[in-house]
Amino acid sequence: MELEDPGFHHSVLADFRERLAEEGQADKLLDLALEKIRAVGLVRERGRQRTDSTHVLAAVRDLTRLELVTEAMRAALEELARRAPHELVGLVTDDWGKRYGRAARLGKNPSKPKTRIKDAGEDVRLLLRYVHRYLPALHDGEQVQALRQI
Repeated sequence: MELEDPGFHHSVLADFRERLAEEGQADKLLDLALEKIRAVGLVRERGRQRTDSTHVLAAVRDLTRLELVTEAMRAALEELARRAPHELVGLVTDDWGKRYGRAARLGKNPSKPKTRIKDAGEDVRLLLRYVHRYLPALHDGEQVQALRQI
């Protein structure tokens, strides 16, 4: 096609959809695609295939929560570091620096999100207790309050 070609008319897609709906053509196309996929070994014969998305939605929910908690913790630590930098010296560890020292990057295949959520939750609880007990003047910070609510 030439660069100036306007492409196809929107009605072409509707016509294609109608043809697929006739006489089970969509099922035939799906069967053909599955046959080709099986032939290259992407799907096993008689293998159990998931037909719903609940496992995907659960994984996305876990990752979203992990990112939310991690970013909230990072923001609260940055706020506390701006307001009282030397007060966090005994609390912040190298592990915290790795987890919260930069924006959350979960990657394509984040490892053990439930374990990471639990660890982040324990870190948050420790930080909030520390602030409440030793830094009561900083307890009202915007990011600390947001972290507490999350």
